[in-house]
Amino acid sequence: MSIPTVNSTAMKNFNTLFLFGFLILFSCQGEGPSTLASSGVATGEDSAHDLALVYSLGSGQLFHRTNALLLEGEIERRKNAGLPTSAEISNEMVEVRIQKALAENEKANPGKDFWDQVAAAGYTEAAYREEVRRTLLLDAMFFPDDPDAWPLEILEEVFEAGAENSLWDTWVVKMPDQIREAQEKGEWQGMDDNMLQMFLRPSVLRWLRKEADIREVFAGDLPEGVCLSVNGKEVSTSEMLASLEPVTTMVDRERVAKWVEIVAKVKAALLEQGVLMSAEEVMAAIAEDKKEYVQSPISYEQVALQFLGFPSMEYFHQHYQLRKSFRKTLPDPFPLETLEAHLAARRQFLGDGQVDVDVILIAARDMGTGRFPKDGDSFAEAKNLADEVAGKLADEEGANWDSVLEQYSDFPKERGNALQGAPQPNKGKFGKQRRNPLREFLGGNDYMTFLAGRSLGDTIFFDAELGAIYGPVRGPHGWYIYRVNHRVEPSREIDIANDERQHFIVSDDFLTVRFLEFVEQVLERDEG
Repeated sequence: MSIPTVNSTAMKNFNTLFLFGFLILFSCQGEGPSTLASSGVATGEDSAHDLALVYSLGSGQLFHRTNALLLEGEIERRKNAGLPTSAEISNEMVEVRIQKALAENEKANPGKDFWDQVAAAGYTEAAYREEVRRTLLLDAMFFPDDPDAWPLEILEEVFEAGAENSLWDTWVVKMPDQIREAQEKGEWQGMDDNMLQMFLRPSVLRWLRKEADIREVFAGDLPEGVCLSVNGKEVSTSEMLASLEPVTTMVDRERVAKWVEIVAKVKAALLEQGVLMSAEEVMAAIAEDKKEYVQSPISYEQVALQFLGFPSMEYFHQHYQLRKSFRKTLPDPFPLETLEAHLAARRQFLGDGQVDVDVILIAARDMGTGRFPKDGDSFAEAKNLADEVAGKLADEEGANWDSVLEQYSDFPKERGNALQGAPQPNKGKFGKQRRNPLREFLGGNDYMTFLAGRSLGDTIFFDAELGAIYGPVRGPHGWYIYRVNHRVEPSREIDIANDERQHFIVSDDFLTVRFLEFVEQVLERDEG
């Protein structure tokens, strides 16, 4: 499960970037060597469940609150230095951007309600509008329409003028003159949104975070009732909970409760064995891991959040502590014969094998927005329909598989916001897929596997018999009925004795499998 190397593909279930194309990128979360004091525990009036909700459903809001406080600090710094600050952002300016987002959403996702998608990302309408305002403020402070107002000395530092491959030297330094020329010709239509989103804003945020003191609960030594501190400015847990209450669903609360239960029990078991790492040790280990990403086009945090699927770095830190502590209970290094046996069992995955599978999804969530209903038990309602569908298949012994899938499967034909050339869900007729893309189609990742104790994608990929119909099985999106049509044997040779990189990959997968087995044993022992 460890952070992949920088050439790994960063994917995110329910890609909502089209919603926030003009907002600050999530991929910048946690950038920079923030000062993190250590505690690793929640204390006082904040319950573990409240904090878990803040750091899961509320992770997006918390991230943007961090950026807002960083911007406030930059405004204060400029005022104290006698530098000009930006004008106020009016309600009219916010509304223009909102209307643009609505139009873009309708184009990319016809018929999908914009505000439902906003709620699915953990925002009320009011909170979302504030994020738009803050993003407009960032643009006005660093990239205003008036080229004479660009803070060039600051931007030289932001874009590391003189450094190898510096965006300042190759691009940014020329932009004010280009804007001025376009304005003189009457061709200026404002800064390009994609350029702002992909290059300019992320660089500013990395710079703002570089020396910032950003603290969260795991390693933040925060006072009671506080879930975030940015350069001494605090955000209260109660304030975050109040903002989340209108968009919190029963599924959110169930997942929070499960997370808290598993983390507490596994932590207690590791503490009992005398191997539990302290928060200081965890953050020191992560600091070492991050060194591989210093010159990377993607960040360590981006991989943790998007590829591994953790809702926040706070969640990732907690999981990292448990998994890394468990590693101490195993031989170091792993015996070669142990890894050879593991490779034999997992060669279908590690050797780039594929599986051709059809999956009927009876969804418990809106697959267009990713949102679960605010009230009621949507999984129970979906289970009734899933049982009905399974009955239809049983009546004809699966001869009607294709027609039933076409009628009932809630997988879309295609994802309108997918990258060009990316595989499409095709109603659940996935075609030949490797293990990781299959898992992603099903809504799985390392976070969901830890939470559920199993991976539906792995069950299908490794264990399902050809032609047999399985299900309904509960998973991240709802209930799944599946049939494996064909397997493609692995084509890549693995030499763990002589290839250091392949040895690491197999070792890491072995640790993941053993860790999940340990978690299962802890939970079973507690229930017993």
